[in-house]
Amino acid sequence: MSCALCISYDPYCNSCNYTQCANCINHYYMNSSHNCAACNTTFDALCDQCNITTCSGCSFGYGLNGTSCFSCSSYFNNCNDCNNITNCTSCMISYSLTAGSCILCSIKFQGCLTCSTVNCNACNTTYALNHSNWLCVSCQTAINGCLTCPNITVCTSCIDSSHYLLANTCHLCNSTLSNCYFCSNNVTCTQCLDSYFVNGNNSCQNCSSLTNYCISCTSTQCLNCIKNLYILL
Repeated sequence: MSCALCISYDPYCNSCNYTQCANCINHYYMNSSHNCAACNTTFDALCDQCNITTCSGCSFGYGLNGTSCFSCSSYFNNCNDCNNITNCTSCMISYSLTAGSCILCSIKFQGCLTCSTVNCNACNTTYALNHSNWLCVSCQTAINGCLTCPNITVCTSCIDSSHYLLANTCHLCNSTLSNCYFCSNNVTCTQCLDSYFVNGNNSCQNCSSLTNYCISCTSTQCLNCIKNLYILL
């Protein structure tokens, strides 16, 4: 046995069995002789499914209203395709089909970027997809101090400069670098807590080490003293 093209039965045949054409391409219908006949030219130009008397379906992105084809977007917001004026059948990306209408994925599923009717498929950058329930979990919930993450175990950036990223996890600057408020990594402080300054070793040093009773300073001079004392110029 060998394979033969369906168009050997009819040039407009879309599928067939070994004896005859089974259905026709768009804009054609199967007549009683199992031949493909063109849809009536009086039908809407966007009609691509028909029988001998009526249009039964329209081109993608259009729905059937009586015998006329209309743009789905004229009846439904964010709809790709529809079959009539009451039922959208396919939504644009980032929207979910719910009861014949399109709902933004981030409204149906918190933090969701793209979704199906029942599941989130991808989350925005500050959320990660939990594959156990197909819902989005905020990166900060999954990984303490995390802002962006591709999954629930790997962080790619931290919420602010009071944290640094190391081994896919965020750490508080002050937990590694004593008296440090902001840092760029686990060995470099960029801003210290009050009464401390960043010294030449990129660590925090007490202002009182520059001048006794100093409570605010730069790396080279005292700016403020404790109460009842003043800076002697």
